[in-house]
Amino acid sequence: MLTREALDQARAMGFKMIFVLGDPDYYSRFGFSADSAADFPCDYSGPHFMALQLTESRVEVARVEYAQAFSQL
Repeated sequence: MLTREALDQARAMGFKMIFVLGDPDYYSRFGFSADSAADFPCDYSGPHFMALQLTESRVEVARVEYAQAFSQL
């Protein structure tokens, strides 16, 4: 329920796309996929870096940066 609520809130706020870094088996049930994130350069690119487009409008490709704390894990 928390993930679905976060997606609803993101849509209501006008977000066009959301990125996650996590378990593909879990996040794919919400529509996230590594294929959707493939065009966006990121240090964490691969099967666990996924995206979900929230609107029909075009999303400009840009580099995805995670907080510095992620690199310390």
